[in-house]
Amino acid sequence: MPERVRLIFKRSCESCHGLDGAGIVGVAPNLRQANHRSQDEWETYLRGPHPAHPVSLTPPVWLNGDEIKIMAEYLDGLTQTAPPIGSPPDH
Repeated sequence: MPERVRLIFKRSCESCHGLDGAGIVGVAPNLRQANHRSQDEWETYLRGPHPAHPVSLTPPVWLNGDEIKIMAEYLDGLTQTAPPIGSPPDH
């Protein structure tokens, strides 16, 4: 994880998604197993309300525009090998 991403992740994501994004059972899912989204889709997701963040119904609003772009780029790369959103699960 690049240093800039690590700092943003530590401040904004780690408390729910865990030290390495592997998730915390009953709190937040494993980001490494999230369905693939493009960088643009991650940016939209990180900017807008979404039921995946049940505490506030919004993603971490404490990310500024530059931080959203940095995290979206990282998450796009992290989920490259995951199935796209809406694809059926593998059995």
